[in-house]
Amino acid sequence: MLTVYRGQQLAASELEAFKVNINRFISLNSFWSTTKDKDVALMYAGNGLERPLIESVLFEMLIEINTSEKPLADISKISYMLDENEVLLTMGTIFRIADTSLPQNHPDKAVIHECIGSVYLDLGKYDQAIKSYETGLEIDQETLPIDHPSSASSHINIGHAYDMNGKYDVALDHYKKAHDILINRGTIGRTKLATVLGNMGVIHKIRKQFCPACSKDIAITYSNIAVVYAKMKSTAKAIEYQQKAIEIVRGSQIPNDPVLALLYNNMGKNYADLGNTERALYYYNLSLDIKYSYLPPNHPTIGVTFSNIAIMLIASGDLKMALHYFEKALQIFVQSFGVDHPIRVGCVEDMALLRTVMDISEY
Repeated sequence: MLTVYRGQQLAASELEAFKVNINRFISLNSFWSTTKDKDVALMYAGNGLERPLIESVLFEMLIEINTSEKPLADISKISYMLDENEVLLTMGTIFRIADTSLPQNHPDKAVIHECIGSVYLDLGKYDQAIKSYETGLEIDQETLPIDHPSSASSHINIGHAYDMNGKYDVALDHYKKAHDILINRGTIGRTKLATVLGNMGVIHKIRKQFCPACSKDIAITYSNIAVVYAKMKSTAKAIEYQQKAIEIVRGSQIPNDPVLALLYNNMGKNYADLGNTERALYYYNLSLDIKYSYLPPNHPTIGVTFSNIAIMLIASGDLKMALHYFEKALQIFVQSFGVDHPIRVGCVEDMALLRTVMDISEY
């Protein structure tokens, strides 16, 4: 039994024809150059950068030498490329298509590991999420250029998992690696970016229609770095990076960009941490104005912004207006979560404390 390989780039439609003809036969209509070295064939298969129109394919062919009716020639010793271990198959050779599957390090498997990691992340299983994300990153690094946007995506995912797990130094390191790739690459790929949405801790998937340029990816990376600095109590650094992100997104000139609403909210929280209520209110209101343009009026994130504004109004001494915003937030939380949800309960407790301060006895 002789095993030979052939690496080739095929149109997606041609590959699909192989997939739907499992256990059927194919006849070669030309001479085929193959190799006994799988790594050589993989080199000719390419790295999948032309997808989805062109697929990188590795053929693995098992040949019964003693029973094969068609001649083949081992030309490894006379070929111009002596290190390719070339075997030439003749025209008319017939093969049965046994299976079509992805190799262990196929870029699509990196995407699968990313999806698994996201599931673990949503379940709060951060160690398993990190392991899945890192496996995807290893595949990308084996099969794609070192500065491919997919690697930036993996670093962002890993950074976010470490961030959620409280390991901020490691998270920051991965965010910076993603930033460096995006800066050096200068083009957008299939990167799937994520960041923390305000103080709710919800993952907000940034949709491609809101990210038409790589500069937007860089802005989100800056914001991720800022969020980690904020958790490390380095508020000045957090504001510095959040401002960089805001300037980039403002430059894209997309009206009411949801990404900008997110960044304004984060900046408001940074100033709230510094005790600068005036600047915090300024950014919370900017965020609120944009959210009104693309979210329904009873969306939970609008309720969270109302609550944030109320807290800042308390700090500034405007207690009646603070109560007004708490009431608006509570109405949204009841509609969205029901009466027993912790967010609704927390809002009620804040209102009760505020009424006590205002010497109001009724709840």
